[in-house]
Amino acid sequence: PKIYIFPVDEYKALNPFAEEEMNSLEEMLSDPDRDLQSEDYLPFLPPFNAAQIFRVLVGRLESENGRGIRYLTEYAQDYVAITNEHIFYTYQGFSADGRYYIAAVLPIHSSLLEGNENALPETVASQEDYDNMVAREMEKILAQNGGLLTPAIEALDAMMMSITILK
Repeated sequence: PKIYIFPVDEYKALNPFAEEEMNSLEEMLSDPDRDLQSEDYLPFLPPFNAAQIFRVLVGRLESENGRGIRYLTEYAQDYVAITNEHIFYTYQGFSADGRYYIAAVLPIHSSLLEGNENALPETVASQEDYDNMVAREMEKILAQNGGLLTPAIEALDAMMMSITILK
Protein backbone atom coordinates (compact mmCIF):
# COMPACT_ATOMS: atom_id res chain seq x y z
CA PRO A 1 0.00 0.00 0.00
CA LYS A 2 1.28 3.40 -0.97
CA ILE A 3 -0.01 6.95 -1.16
CA TYR A 4 2.02 9.32 -3.30
CA ILE A 5 1.90 13.12 -3.33
CA PHE A 6 3.64 14.82 -6.26
CA PRO A 7 4.02 18.57 -6.86
CA VAL A 8 2.20 18.96 -10.21
CA ASP A 9 4.47 21.50 -11.91
CA GLU A 10 7.71 19.77 -10.92
CA TYR A 11 6.47 16.29 -11.89
CA LYS A 12 5.19 17.53 -15.27
CA ALA A 13 8.57 19.16 -15.96
CA LEU A 14 10.42 16.00 -14.97
CA ASN A 15 8.31 13.41 -16.79
CA PRO A 16 6.37 13.88 -20.08
CA PHE A 17 4.32 10.73 -19.35
CA ALA A 18 3.23 12.18 -16.01
CA GLU A 19 2.23 15.39 -17.77
CA GLU A 20 0.06 13.40 -20.21
CA GLU A 21 -1.58 11.45 -17.38
CA MET A 22 -2.29 14.60 -15.37
CA ASN A 23 -3.69 16.42 -18.39
CA SER A 24 -5.85 13.43 -19.25
CA LEU A 25 -7.24 13.27 -15.73
CA GLU A 26 -7.94 17.00 -15.71
CA GLU A 27 -9.82 16.63 -19.00
CA MET A 28 -11.89 13.75 -17.61
CA LEU A 29 -12.71 15.65 -14.43
CA SER A 30 -13.78 18.74 -16.36
CA ASP A 31 -16.50 16.74 -18.20
CA PRO A 32 -19.01 15.47 -15.60
CA ASP A 33 -21.06 13.73 -18.31
CA ARG A 34 -18.15 11.60 -19.53
CA ASP A 35 -18.71 7.89 -18.87
CA LEU A 36 -15.43 6.92 -17.26
CA GLN A 37 -16.35 3.24 -16.90
CA SER A 38 -16.41 2.91 -20.70
CA GLU A 39 -12.89 4.32 -21.13
CA ASP A 40 -10.26 1.94 -22.54
CA TYR A 41 -7.68 3.36 -20.14
CA LEU A 42 -7.76 5.58 -17.07
CA PRO A 43 -4.94 7.87 -15.93
CA PHE A 44 -2.55 6.27 -13.49
CA LEU A 45 0.57 7.46 -11.70
CA PRO A 46 3.23 6.57 -10.81
CA PRO A 47 4.10 4.75 -14.03
CA PHE A 48 4.16 0.95 -13.80
CA ASN A 49 6.24 -1.23 -16.13
CA ALA A 50 3.07 -3.10 -17.11
CA ALA A 51 -0.28 -2.58 -18.84
CA GLN A 52 -3.63 -1.70 -17.30
CA ILE A 53 -5.60 -4.94 -17.73
CA PHE A 54 -8.97 -3.67 -16.55
CA ARG A 55 -10.67 -0.87 -14.68
CA VAL A 56 -13.93 -1.25 -12.82
CA LEU A 57 -16.11 0.48 -10.20
CA VAL A 58 -14.94 3.85 -11.45
CA GLY A 59 -16.14 6.73 -9.32
CA ARG A 60 -15.63 10.47 -9.22
CA LEU A 61 -14.69 11.84 -5.81
CA GLU A 62 -14.74 15.43 -4.66
CA SER A 63 -14.39 17.16 -1.31
CA GLU A 64 -13.06 20.41 0.08
CA ASN A 65 -9.61 18.73 0.02
CA GLY A 66 -9.50 17.73 -3.65
CA ARG A 67 -11.04 15.90 -6.55
CA GLY A 68 -10.24 12.82 -8.57
CA ILE A 69 -11.31 9.36 -9.58
CA ARG A 70 -11.07 5.96 -7.97
CA TYR A 71 -11.28 2.52 -9.48
CA LEU A 72 -10.22 -1.07 -9.05
CA THR A 73 -7.58 -2.19 -11.51
CA GLU A 74 -4.93 -4.75 -12.29
CA TYR A 75 -1.64 -4.31 -14.12
CA ALA A 76 0.41 -7.05 -15.77
CA GLN A 77 3.01 -7.77 -18.44
CA ASP A 78 1.41 -11.05 -19.53
CA TYR A 79 -1.87 -12.90 -19.38
CA VAL A 80 -2.81 -13.14 -15.70
CA ALA A 81 -5.97 -14.11 -13.92
CA ILE A 82 -8.14 -11.42 -12.33
CA THR A 83 -7.52 -12.23 -8.69
CA ASN A 84 -7.33 -10.74 -5.21
CA GLU A 85 -3.58 -11.20 -5.42
CA HIS A 86 -3.38 -8.77 -8.34
CA ILE A 87 -6.24 -6.26 -8.11
CA PHE A 88 -5.96 -3.04 -6.17
CA TYR A 89 -7.85 0.15 -5.40
CA THR A 90 -6.39 3.31 -6.86
CA TYR A 91 -7.21 6.95 -6.40
CA GLN A 92 -5.86 9.47 -8.89
CA GLY A 93 -6.56 13.13 -8.19
CA PHE A 94 -5.56 16.67 -7.40
CA SER A 95 -5.42 18.66 -4.18
CA ALA A 96 -8.05 21.41 -3.85
CA ASP A 97 -5.61 24.08 -5.03
CA GLY A 98 -4.43 21.92 -7.95
CA ARG A 99 -0.80 22.15 -6.90
CA TYR A 100 -0.43 18.49 -5.88
CA TYR A 101 -1.25 15.18 -7.54
CA ILE A 102 -2.35 12.48 -5.13
CA ALA A 103 -2.15 8.82 -6.12
CA ALA A 104 -2.94 5.76 -4.05
CA VAL A 105 -2.24 2.08 -4.68
CA LEU A 106 -4.07 0.14 -1.97
CA PRO A 107 -4.81 -3.59 -1.64
CA ILE A 108 -8.44 -4.67 -1.74
CA HIS A 109 -10.14 -8.07 -1.58
CA SER A 110 -13.37 -9.01 -3.37
CA SER A 111 -15.51 -11.97 -2.36
CA LEU A 112 -16.14 -12.49 -6.10
CA LEU A 113 -12.54 -13.41 -6.80
CA GLU A 114 -12.06 -16.52 -4.71
CA GLY A 115 -10.21 -19.56 -6.03
CA ASN A 116 -6.79 -20.34 -7.48
CA GLU A 117 -4.96 -17.05 -7.39
CA ASN A 118 -2.62 -17.77 -10.29
CA ALA A 119 -4.44 -20.04 -12.72
CA LEU A 120 -5.91 -18.83 -15.98
CA PRO A 121 -8.96 -20.69 -17.25
CA GLU A 122 -8.02 -23.40 -19.75
CA THR A 123 -10.16 -21.61 -22.34
CA VAL A 124 -7.67 -18.71 -22.56
CA ALA A 125 -5.53 -19.55 -25.59
CA SER A 126 -5.45 -16.24 -27.49
CA GLN A 127 -5.65 -12.48 -27.00
CA GLU A 128 -9.35 -12.62 -27.92
CA ASP A 129 -9.98 -15.32 -25.31
CA TYR A 130 -8.14 -13.26 -22.71
CA ASP A 131 -10.02 -10.07 -23.59
CA ASN A 132 -13.32 -11.99 -23.31
CA MET A 133 -12.31 -13.41 -19.91
CA VAL A 134 -11.39 -9.93 -18.64
CA ALA A 135 -14.70 -8.52 -19.93
CA ARG A 136 -16.65 -11.29 -18.13
CA GLU A 137 -14.81 -10.61 -14.87
CA MET A 138 -15.48 -6.86 -15.19
CA GLU A 139 -19.19 -7.53 -15.86
CA LYS A 140 -19.38 -9.82 -12.81
CA ILE A 141 -17.74 -7.22 -10.57
CA LEU A 142 -19.96 -4.42 -11.93
CA ALA A 143 -23.16 -6.45 -11.67
CA GLN A 144 -22.54 -7.20 -7.99
CA ASN A 145 -20.91 -3.85 -7.14
CA GLY A 146 -17.66 -5.60 -6.28
CA GLY A 147 -19.22 -8.18 -3.99
CA LEU A 148 -18.02 -7.90 -0.42
CA LEU A 149 -14.97 -5.63 -0.62
CA THR A 150 -12.41 -5.57 2.18
CA PRO A 151 -11.68 -2.88 3.12
CA ALA A 152 -14.95 -1.28 2.08
CA ILE A 153 -14.54 0.93 -0.98
CA GLU A 154 -16.47 3.70 0.82
CA ALA A 155 -13.88 3.66 3.63
CA LEU A 156 -11.02 3.98 1.15
CA ASP A 157 -12.88 6.79 -0.65
CA ALA A 158 -13.40 8.63 2.64
CA MET A 159 -9.75 8.22 3.56
CA MET A 160 -8.61 9.63 0.22
CA MET A 161 -11.00 12.58 0.49
CA SER A 162 -9.73 13.35 3.98
CA ILE A 163 -6.13 13.97 2.85
CA THR A 164 -5.19 17.58 3.47
CA ILE A 165 -2.04 19.12 2.03
CA LEU A 166 -0.54 21.57 4.51
CA LYS A 167 1.31 24.50 3.04
